[in-house]
Amino acid sequence: TNQQLSQQQQQQQQQHQHQHQLFQISLHDQIVSLSLSLQMEKQAKEGLQKKYNELLEKVTSQYEPRIVELENNLKEKDVIISKLQATVLQHEKTISKLQATILQHEKTNSELQATILQHEKTISNHCDKFESLEKDKENQRWIQELFDICLLFAHYKVVPRAREQSLKLDNWKKVQEHVKTKEDLFEEGCISDLEFTESIQPLNVGGISIVELVDLTTTRNQLTHNNDLRSATKQKAFLKKLGDQIEEMKNIPDVQRPPILNKHLNMVETMLEILRNVHLTRFN
Repeated sequence: TNQQLSQQQQQQQQQHQHQHQLFQISLHDQIVSLSLSLQMEKQAKEGLQKKYNELLEKVTSQYEPRIVELENNLKEKDVIISKLQATVLQHEKTISKLQATILQHEKTNSELQATILQHEKTISNHCDKFESLEKDKENQRWIQELFDICLLFAHYKVVPRAREQSLKLDNWKKVQEHVKTKEDLFEEGCISDLEFTESIQPLNVGGISIVELVDLTTTRNQLTHNNDLRSATKQKAFLKKLGDQIEEMKNIPDVQRPPILNKHLNMVETMLEILRNVHLTRFN
């Protein structure tokens, strides 16, 4: 039995040794195979590297001048771009300055327009004042004309009427004083309206109010004769001139006439008609 066990052990050892030898052989074969594979891969890699280097050299030699040319072109373009950028920046600064200048001009223009509007307003005001002065001047001229015809009418019609009535009013100054005295008494309540009317009624000639006639002369006694009325010929010329002016004024709207004339137009026309008849009967 021990001998059988010993033989079994020997057989097992021999089997193990045999398997180990087979394993070593297999391992050696694998190592050799792997080594050959690595060597082949190395050779293949070296071949590829060689082909790559050859191709790289070929490509480099073929395209390097063009690459250099392109690089130079890029550098030139970079320079151009840098110059253009500098120019753009300069233009932007110039545009900014111009915009500031435009804003300043717009402000100046606005101020000038305001000044112009103010001047136009001033001119308009001056024109209005000038027009008003012209109207005042024209009104003053007509006040003078009325002053002269009223005195002429008083000389030929009122003073003679006062003498006829034995009112002891033998000149125009006394007639004026008489009427003003009666007006003051009436305003103070010393005489009635009827008494006042009766006291001045004899001095109303041809429908001309003596109060109105006195008002047009005594309230403007600072005036002197604007027309030379010292002879019948000159008086006649004055009446014709005034009559022609009245006709012209009647052809324009009321608002364009001197206020003094609008107020006394009918009275003036009546006095003109009466004084023309005086000259026709007295001097012809």
